[in-house]
Amino acid sequence: MNIDPLISSVPFASLDEHSYFQETEKEILFSMHTVFRIGEITPLTDDNKPRFWKIHLTLTNADDEQLHQLTEHMRIDLSSSLDSGLQINMDPTWRLSKLLVHMGEYDKAVKIYEMILDKATRENNLKSEQMTHYQLAELFSLYKNDWERARAHLHKMFSIGVLDESIVADEARSDLFTVFSTIRNVLSNVQINEDEFHSAMAELLNKLITLYRDYSLKPLGPLDYQLIVDRYNYIGWVQKKQGKLSEAWTSHKRALRILRKYLPPTHPRLAMTYNYISLLYSTMNDNLRALNCLKKALRIQEKVLQPNHPHLAETHFHMSIIFERLNKIDNAFQHAKKAVDIGRQAFMTLDDPNMKKYQEQFDKILLLIQSCDELVL
Repeated sequence: MNIDPLISSVPFASLDEHSYFQETEKEILFSMHTVFRIGEITPLTDDNKPRFWKIHLTLTNADDEQLHQLTEHMRIDLSSSLDSGLQINMDPTWRLSKLLVHMGEYDKAVKIYEMILDKATRENNLKSEQMTHYQLAELFSLYKNDWERARAHLHKMFSIGVLDESIVADEARSDLFTVFSTIRNVLSNVQINEDEFHSAMAELLNKLITLYRDYSLKPLGPLDYQLIVDRYNYIGWVQKKQGKLSEAWTSHKRALRILRKYLPPTHPRLAMTYNYISLLYSTMNDNLRALNCLKKALRIQEKVLQPNHPHLAETHFHMSIIFERLNKIDNAFQHAKKAVDIGRQAFMTLDDPNMKKYQEQFDKILLLIQSCDELVL
């Protein structure tokens, strides 16, 4: 550790005269809010899987500019996707649930959101209810591909009330209210099937983005751009399902331009967008471009996500499929195995839809390898 004694804002004390292990441990007691900058990390053994590591730490100052930037980034990132100025953003339970989503701990996040929702319902806090229903809808649609539950939460959100149209200039409020009302009608219509639902929502969200970008009364910030990126990617995904490949390409390109202009180059949303574009290339049978997008996504994910994050499993799964198409079976096997291994580390149950498809892809590639070995024999 490097400790500058002139940093008076971080109290610490040597325990040499008080510790039972005076000669061996050289203990120092730091206050709870102490923050260190992590420097060099080196293994203490030459093993392939070392158990002990040496970490070089440097005590930071309370006025450290990078620490301020990191704290502000986390404050914004853990806020409501709809409004970073809401009182609910000060609730540590709310922030914990958002953090769990970032970590890929989706089931734990759902449990906490449901606790928040129960509390908001008991207290008749309609704004908190709306925001929590929205976060659950976002979680189920973006991260768990459970559109039925996502739709149910969106329906409950709009049943509480149409969102505030005063976020845009006067000349756009009537149009925004119409869009919100139409979305509510679509959500409440139990007669339309899933494809019709997605088609209607994609069209309405496209109008919503245009109104929001052109007439917003406040400057758009990182959370706003994240929201817009998610909407464009969803619209592109729907258009791809409809076979409108050129329109899907335009939507994903819009998301990509926003990410490159307004968000950091290692933002997880950029990796998600590359994954969407890879699926588009895959549909067009352009496997090399699809693989290139997946490699870009993987590089970002390996930098910013935990090793057991579900998004990593998804990227490895798609890479396995592309390598299989390119007849590179060894590569396909490696990525299929990684998808299964990460899925297990992420505590996915065997009946989880994603875990099932990872296991099916792994079994399929393993069978191909065994067939090839038998032919060689």
